[in-house]
Amino acid sequence: MVFCIAFGCSNRDKDLKQGVSFFRLPLKDTALLKKWVAQLKLQDPPITTSSRVCSEHFTSEDFVRDMQAELLGVKPRGRRLVKNAIPTVFSFRDNRARSTTAMEKRARVQVSKSDKSSGISLV
Repeated sequence: MVFCIAFGCSNRDKDLKQGVSFFRLPLKDTALLKKWVAQLKLQDPPITTSSRVCSEHFTSEDFVRDMQAELLGVKPRGRRLVKNAIPTVFSFRDNRARSTTAMEKRARVQVSKSDKSSGISLV
């Protein structure tokens, strides 16, 4: 099974959306690989020959244009990345800022229970 290793990405080969491609990490080019890993922002990324990043993490300028397919009006054979393409499209969120601690949840429950008796609802 092929899947994207980018944080928060759920693209897999079995439930492919139309037009999503998967690209191997540039394992032979260590300088480029370091740039990819830095962009992925993973602490211990799975850097193997089967690791992939999907096309949704690249801009349109990162792909080689298939001029023959464009001129003939046919579907391109496959998508290829330009030589030094780096994945740059991510939707990182600061999960720590959004998460609620267990103590905060308990405090809300206790407040809502005590306010139900007075007929006031706090949310």
